[in-house]
Amino acid sequence: MLVLMIAAGLPAFAQDGAAAAGTVSAPAFDAQLYRVPVDAERTLWTDDAGVAPDGHWRAKLGFNYARDPLVYRYEDDTELSVLGDAAQANLIGAYSYARVRFGIDVPVWLATGGDLSNAAGMGLGDLAIDLKGTILDRKEAPVGLAMGGRFSLPTATVDAPVGADGLGWSLQLIADKELGPVLLAANVGTQGVPPVELQGVEWDDQFFYRLGAGYALKDDGRQGISADLAGRLAYGNLGAAGSPLEGLLGGWNRFGDDWVLRAGAGTGFTSGIGAPDFRAVITFGFEPPVEQDTDEDGLLDSEDACPAQPEDMDGWQDTDGCPDETTQVLITVQNAKLDMVPETVTVMGTHAGDRTGGADLTVDLHPGEWPVRVTAPRYAPHEESITVPEGETYQVVITLEPLFGEVKLVVTDLDGNPIDASARGGDGVLHDAPGGNARFEMDAGPQTLMVQASGFSPRRAPVSIEAGQTADLVLKLAPARAKVTKQKIEILDKVYFDTDKATIKSESFSLLDDVAALLQANPDIRKVRVEGHTDTRGSARGNLRLSQARAESVTQYLVGQGVDAARLEAVGYGEDKPADGAELDKNRRVEFNILQRD
Repeated sequence: MLVLMIAAGLPAFAQDGAAAAGTVSAPAFDAQLYRVPVDAERTLWTDDAGVAPDGHWRAKLGFNYARDPLVYRYEDDTELSVLGDAAQANLIGAYSYARVRFGIDVPVWLATGGDLSNAAGMGLGDLAIDLKGTILDRKEAPVGLAMGGRFSLPTATVDAPVGADGLGWSLQLIADKELGPVLLAANVGTQGVPPVELQGVEWDDQFFYRLGAGYALKDDGRQGISADLAGRLAYGNLGAAGSPLEGLLGGWNRFGDDWVLRAGAGTGFTSGIGAPDFRAVITFGFEPPVEQDTDEDGLLDSEDACPAQPEDMDGWQDTDGCPDETTQVLITVQNAKLDMVPETVTVMGTHAGDRTGGADLTVDLHPGEWPVRVTAPRYAPHEESITVPEGETYQVVITLEPLFGEVKLVVTDLDGNPIDASARGGDGVLHDAPGGNARFEMDAGPQTLMVQASGFSPRRAPVSIEAGQTADLVLKLAPARAKVTKQKIEILDKVYFDTDKATIKSESFSLLDDVAALLQANPDIRKVRVEGHTDTRGSARGNLRLSQARAESVTQYLVGQGVDAARLEAVGYGEDKPADGAELDKNRRVEFNILQRD
């Protein structure tokens, strides 16, 4: 088809084309409709919205030949080929950063021709800077969306109409969508060019559009075919001359990993400016595969088994790119009675480090073996590895081994009748036994209980505690032979000694045991004076020495029964403080006076 550039929109310029050739000069504008795209993936013309990762670059060498893109037709149907043949090479480079692709296009005209005397030539074309910023990535959104901008500089050195005499620009909206092996792309925008007079009609800014489709012949996308349709609509009244429309059919083939050959041919469908009778395009580019990180998990799609799902980066199989399935593990710590253990510290080893909790801990774990450690006061430390299966939940119950046992205490009088009592162990904890019955815990091992009841003699009872076991202890208390008053420990019997000696008779051991038990059962009594007294028989000096020795003997016995020596002091008064001047037996005595009490 002959491209009629001005047949419908411009007046006749001369009587014939031969005369016009001598009067018409080549206009200073770029009559080309086609441009080599900087980074289109599957088309020869239409831009797509694809985004490359930071630091990605590519380079391309393109060749483009057009026949008769600009022809004047006269009233006598003669034609003037203003730009008859045009062969162009383009050296293109691109670099991507922060979802923006920066491109530069260096055009070189290898040959131009036509009927005008200055149509033939070769040289530099108009340099262009091409930008594209991706807004939506088609791999993440229903459609890809980008904005593009292009700026051209008046650097052409050829007189033919292949370069403007001022700055040019364009803005475009880019959309694309992938449907299986087919990539569809569309571009719409506006283009600003320096205005040019074309035989009385002004060539100025235009609206442009492009549609493209690329079909990958194989799943790897290494070969495919493409189709493009592109056109412009001049904002001025240029008629058919201002609405060029052109189509291209082509394809691509990737060699190795980085090199791509693209080629195609097409023709103009209207007589608009820039739509040629025939066009051929071939490009050879260094185009490394776009190593994208679609899910932004730090793993490139080529290494990511789940490119659309981000890796959870939890320390477990973080190199496969897929979020890892976890099982919710419920850990409960209990004792043999199935009660939760207080003050428990549970430490669970996980892919993200240790997790710490109490007697109930919930943690998400990947299937496999994981360590757990449990500690609690008065329980043996526990360590084990649990095997977590696949599934939504998994429950683990840990039973701790106690380091204590239980005492079951029964307290009665000598006739077997239950009496209200209390018991205190070596840990100082007081346990009430109302009605003579109590159950309480004690650390494993040999223990001693001090059991007391009002009106009864306290009693120390040894008991052996086994961990996790119950020890039965039945005690009968005798009526009290000593009692604590506000100022003293009163004894209801006498302490007997050998005649004229400080040796305590065995019949008084149980009485002194009661006194020792009272002192141990009443830790608030801080200081007791053990007093020795005699009658008036014998010398006063001898009686004083004897009373002091007897007081010291009683003190030593109490200390032997577990009373702290610091709580006792021994003082002998001899015959100086008689209790009853007439009865010698009443004067021979031992008293326990309380000196200090909390």
